[in-house]
Amino acid sequence: MAVAVDLPPFLHAIAPELARVEGALGAGFGQYEPLLLEAGGHLFKAGGKRMRPILVLLWGRALGGIRPGHEILAGALEILHTATLVHDDVIDRAELRRGLASVNHRWDERVSVIAGDFLLAHASYLITTVGINALTALCALTVKEICDGEILQYQGRYNLGLTMERYLHQIGSKTGALLACGCEGAALIHGADPAVQAAAREFGMALGTCFQIVDDLLDFTGDQAAVGKPIGHDLHQGFLTAPVLLALRDPAIAADLRRHLLAGFEDPDRMEGAVTLIRDSGALNAARRLADDAAMTARGRLDALATGQARVELENLVDYVLRRDR
Repeated sequence: MAVAVDLPPFLHAIAPELARVEGALGAGFGQYEPLLLEAGGHLFKAGGKRMRPILVLLWGRALGGIRPGHEILAGALEILHTATLVHDDVIDRAELRRGLASVNHRWDERVSVIAGDFLLAHASYLITTVGINALTALCALTVKEICDGEILQYQGRYNLGLTMERYLHQIGSKTGALLACGCEGAALIHGADPAVQAAAREFGMALGTCFQIVDDLLDFTGDQAAVGKPIGHDLHQGFLTAPVLLALRDPAIAADLRRHLLAGFEDPDRMEGAVTLIRDSGALNAARRLADDAAMTARGRLDALATGQARVELENLVDYVLRRDR
């Protein structure tokens, strides 16, 4: 089920491998009920950033070359990620995902839950075929960590006592863990020494923090058509992201913002008022600095790699994540 992925020039070196990974997504599920296969493969038609496969392939390339195991892991992690999106859309009752009808909207919640479980099982199977027990264990622990992050996010909705420390832990589990798994997993496939494996993992976690905070910013600054969701969508769902938490520290607007948050956003004017308060404060610049710091941490972990083109590609990826507008 190949979908064209629009790659920036610095990723053209991995284009052939990424195309093979893309072509395998939604394929090779086996002989099962047509409804299950259709629902399971549905979201792959919508494309996506493919950040997880890209990380696996870039780290594989940086450590000596992309092996068949890297391509398997790259596809498996994208399938695993898609499983979490299918389940997220059930939780959020979302109707759209990447401009396509969500699985729960196209069919129903029952089909959606089963399809997500099916994708998770298929990803797990693919990972076992690489034949590295430590990799299988790493991926299983990563799924547990993602679940922990989801629960943290659920508990944090409308929680005005949420701390930045807890929020960073939440996004580390929910977003960073799978990116870290891709980087560390790529190192495991190469049999890299423990120090390099640790550096790869820390790179992925830091990049995940950067990625998520930029995502938080786009909820207030992005173009609705490009981002694929309305401005203030996360805020409307009660998710207190980095810009919101930082705005709540500003004594000039904290009281007004708290009133908006406590009242909820059924009234569109209240949502517009909250977004304006956050935009007009220094919170967006402060959140941008947090993203910059995370990007700097990620770049620092690349010191574990030899100087070369593959390392430059990873450095360029950090810049790409930091500057993205969708």
